[in-house]
Amino acid sequence: MAENASAADKSPRGSPSLLIVGRLGASGLAFISAPIVARAVGPEGRGETAAALALYAIVPVLLGIGIPLEVRRQAATSNGHEVVRAARIVASVMLLPAAGVAAVCYLTIFSSFSSDGRLVAAVGVALAPMSTSWAIDVSVLSAHRRYRGVLLMQLLQPAVYVTLIAALWILGTAKVSTVLAASIVGSVATFIAGLNLVKVPIRGTRSRLGDLVRKGLHFSGSAVAETASIRADQIFALPLLGAYQAGIYSVAATIGAMPLAVAHALGASYFAPIAQAGGDRRKNLQSEAVRGAVAAAAMVIPPVAAATWVLIPIVFGDEFRPSVPVSMVSLVGSAGLLVAYVVSMALAADGRGLQMTIAQVASLLFGIGALLLLGPVLGAIGAAVASTLGYFLLLALLLVFLRIPYSSLWPDIIDFKVAVRRLRRD
Repeated sequence: MAENASAADKSPRGSPSLLIVGRLGASGLAFISAPIVARAVGPEGRGETAAALALYAIVPVLLGIGIPLEVRRQAATSNGHEVVRAARIVASVMLLPAAGVAAVCYLTIFSSFSSDGRLVAAVGVALAPMSTSWAIDVSVLSAHRRYRGVLLMQLLQPAVYVTLIAALWILGTAKVSTVLAASIVGSVATFIAGLNLVKVPIRGTRSRLGDLVRKGLHFSGSAVAETASIRADQIFALPLLGAYQAGIYSVAATIGAMPLAVAHALGASYFAPIAQAGGDRRKNLQSEAVRGAVAAAAMVIPPVAAATWVLIPIVFGDEFRPSVPVSMVSLVGSAGLLVAYVVSMALAADGRGLQMTIAQVASLLFGIGALLLLGPVLGAIGAAVASTLGYFLLLALLLVFLRIPYSSLWPDIIDFKVAVRRLRRD
């Protein structure tokens, strides 16, 4: 095992800044795809595809039962082969419940879709374990700090998706079913790439399935709630806000997600060192990670906000100009979510998945409740306020669970420099 771990350490890594490139690239591709889909399928079709794509993001996390995060934790201190073998078995078994979830969605959420759109949407849900599998592979790549591999995995699915829907739009064959099929093809490509990047021989010892599932469950609620808190509002927005306000909010949500690229890079940079440290050293690294996240938010959010005033009318057109103030509110929430993500990774590296779950579930429920109250009254702005309040509640709870004195969490000049250095290299 030591030999394999050493080999993994010598594999191409790159800088953590590649994760920023990957996340920003993925966000940029999503930014490109949004107006293409809107023009190709219209407001109603956009609502249907948004709901289906949100489920494509949430169901794999639900079926993953927290295992990708547990794989990441174990792989941070080993070559990961034993736990990956077990995790891939669990992902394969999840094909059966995925089929059940797809059937329920076919009869309920997708019931108003066209016949072909309904079928393709259900197939995408049934194939959710593929996305669970490549999430496991990304966890290993992140734990081993193989950032070039993570970059590829981040960009492949949205790149394939955007390429295909652009071709469909040009050919005049874009509709809900073909747009969703393009997303599925992107997931298949990423699944295959993951298997090639994380090559684990089928034969060999593996972790006990029961232990892996039990430990993964500690992270499951957190993982599901984290994904749902970012994507579930896209499902609720259409019936609560109406098609126009939902479209305005979807643009703002896309802008608000862009700074999270920094959160993923910074969290990945600190995850393995925190997992490998102990005692006071671990506490010091956790404090440093939080201060670095606050510093990163202070550096990143203002320029993104400034660029938003210019980019939205140019990229989406004047009809989406009302998204600008909504985006400003969303970016305030992004600042809280950026720091919260890094704090959650500090807790995950410490094996404290249950506390992550409590915080994420509480934040999700609060955010949905706020959306139900504010959305129908304030429209897109109300949705942005609801998500922002939920993100700051999440941050507050995670900081309480981290049990680090608040006086040690405020950054100074050196923390800004450390954050930049962390993002540039390990």
